Amino acid sequence: MAKLQRDLIDKFGLPGNKIYGMSCSKLERLQKKIRQIIKEKYRSHRRERLLGTKTKAIPEDIFQQVLTYFKKVDPELALIYEVQGIEGQRISDVLNMKIQDLNFKDHIISIYNQKSNRWYDLPLDQKVEMDLSKWVKNNKFEIENHNNFIFFTIDDEHHPRRKTDHLTQQYVNRRFVLFLDSRGLNKVYARRKGDGGKLHLYTTHSDRGHAATRIKNITGSREAAAKLLDHSPRSGDSTDLYFERSDDDLFKAMRKK
Repeated sequence: MAKLQRDLIDKFGLPGNKIYGMSCSKLERLQKKIRQIIKEKYRSHRRERLLGTKTKAIPEDIFQQVLTYFKKVDPELALIYEVQGIEGQRISDVLNMKIQDLNFKDHIISIYNQKSNRWYDLPLDQKVEMDLSKWVKNNKFEIENHNNFIFFTIDDEHHPRRKTDHLTQQYVNRRFVLFLDSRGLNKVYARRKGDGGKLHLYTTHSDRGHAATRIKNITGSREAAAKLLDHSPRSGDSTDLYFERSDDDLFKAMRKK
């Protein structure tokens, strides 16, 4: 009882003379109501902030140009962009994938969501599964020598050795953005406050939006897209922001030829 009273006074700045006259049950209801108001205000503010973010889903034609180019010059990067653009993980989660996370027998990929600190499973798209299987088979030795990371570093002039056994997020994103810039397919819509860094319309995170748009178009379901992105069912606003502007059965959609 005393703790509830102190919490309401200290956290929410409510007058002590009114708080101390309430019963414990009334205090709990009041605290719950106040928390709900704060939560709704936070969600409203977050939506306004996200709507101001310009980085969105990369269109299908540009996505295919990215894959076509990198398949010729750097097959490892091409596969990374393909996996993210179809399966929908964050780029950091893709780069941290290990060989044991792939279950080709059941057509499943296990992903560790570093943002929410939890594992979740997704069905492997047929084309992605075929390309990953080929990559693993052809690079088994290198993968095993790099702590089982699927997307390992290579000690040459194009892939300088890093502190980790896998490629870094900064390197992978930089190559993605540089290619789009060189072809006139990207643009800077603003600069970051503080360091003045460029904010590009398309980054590797746009591949995640491509995956969400693709699965929504196949299934007609926003819920399936949210599941693909590992979003909470209540995070509809966030999920919508990934779709290209213009779950009934996620497994069947991902396995569709």
